[in-house]
Amino acid sequence: GRQATLRSLHNNYLTLPVLFVMVSGHYPATYGSPWGWAILGALFVIGVLVRHWFNLRNAGRRNRWLLPAAVLGLGALATATAPRGGAPPGAGALAPFAAVRVVVAQRCAPCHSSAPTYPGVLAAPAGVMFDTPAEMHAKAQRILERAVTTQTMPLGNLTGITAGERDLLGRWVAAGAPLH
Repeated sequence: GRQATLRSLHNNYLTLPVLFVMVSGHYPATYGSPWGWAILGALFVIGVLVRHWFNLRNAGRRNRWLLPAAVLGLGALATATAPRGGAPPGAGALAPFAAVRVVVAQRCAPCHSSAPTYPGVLAAPAGVMFDTPAEMHAKAQRILERAVTTQTMPLGNLTGITAGERDLLGRWVAAGAPLH
């Protein structure tokens, strides 16, 4: 009985953090940073604070600092994980589409293709494909967001994209993603 009570308590407090972990694949800041473990730890603490606030409220007890502390924690975490400024992606030399196409073919298309070649990938993740120039142009902003700004693609940098290649993609998108 004591172990069941303890497990129930754990389940109660870890519900919100576990739910977030289940959907965290949609939030690149939680896994695309070298500090991903600390971000996840902070999210667990914030989730536990929110759940404790609910537990106290449901028991008829009020606590005035838990919810504001959790909100402040989320604000601090959002600020800490926000993409940093610096030179805009378009600063520098023009990015010829021929070079961009090579980078996309080597670093992105092994997974994001109608016929992926990366082992274990049977279909393009999220249906995003870069087989044609038109598909690359249509997804230029997404390429900028995921490969340049947050640097969460390629996932785990499995294909070994370099900082120079990321810069090239950023300059291409900043120039309007021209196909010539």
